Order: sequence, then C-alpha cells, then structure tokens
Amino acid sequence: MFQGFSEHTRIWIYTAERFLSDDEQAAITQVGNVFVDSWASHGTPLKAAVQVLNNAHIIIAVDEEQAGASGCSIDKSMAFIQGLEKQLAVNLTNRMLLVYKGKDGLGISKLNNLDTLLQEGVITGDTLVFDPLVDTLQSFQEGFQIPLKDSWTNRFCKALV
Repeated sequence: MFQGFSEHTRIWIYTAERFLSDDEQAAITQVGNVFVDSWASHGTPLKAAVQVLNNAHIIIAVDEEQAGASGCSIDKSMAFIQGLEKQLAVNLTNRMLLVYKGKDGLGISKLNNLDTLLQEGVITGDTLVFDPLVDTLQSFQEGFQIPLKDSWTNRFCKALV
C-alpha cells in the first residue's frame, strides 16, 4: 500500500457509514486521482495518493518528505471528502464509527453499539478493529488493525471491563 511513500507519510482515514459498492469505489479512485494530481501546497505539488480499503475506508496520503501539507491544502482535502459525501450520499466524517473483523466478516458499527455487539457475541475483545486515528504510514502499518481490547475504542465497551 502506498508503494514508494516514506514511513513518515501523513495519512487521513475516513470511514464510510456503510460499505461502498464497487462502482462507488471506482468513482472514488477516479476522482481521487484527479484530486491528488492537482493537489499542491503553496504552489508546490504534493506527492499524494487516495485509496479505498475494506470497502469502507478512504485513505488520503501525503509524503511530506517532498513537500508538507499546509492548512490550505488540508482544507482542500476536506473539501474533496465533502464532495464525495454529496456525490455518494454517504457520511464519511463521522468519527464515531468503527470497522471490525467479526466472525461473519467485516462490519461497521457506531461506537455506542459496541456493548450490544459484545453481548450478542458478534465481536469479542480479540476481534480485530481498524483504527482510523493512525496518522502516518508507519503507524498505519503497525497499528491500523488491532484487537478491540487494545484499541482506544475499548473505552466504549463496558462489557469488556
């Protein structure tokens, strides 16, 4: 993932409120490529990429070894995400969502529903969850997938205590 990007590459992860169809993922990739091809910081082109992962995550990456993302360029990336939200009629900016690998495959849940999923046996403390707060390629590679019990999201799980 993100071949040729340094481990210090800055990333932003957006989680869809539902799984994205193949057509939606193709559209995201297409408009994402157009966006990053023209994305610049104070006139300096950014080495950037957009990828869809798990049919639910949109990841924007900027390798800041070449040029750093400025406030204005970050605002442009947010406008790109908001445009996708309108185009696809899906919320991508709700930070209270979690994608997990349950025994029946991938699932998406609101954080306040995790106790119910635990009580129903859909997930356990050992269920792998995806941490959308990792912010570099290195932290992504080391900690994007972690057990629920080791995740910051476990504080929403009274059933794990």
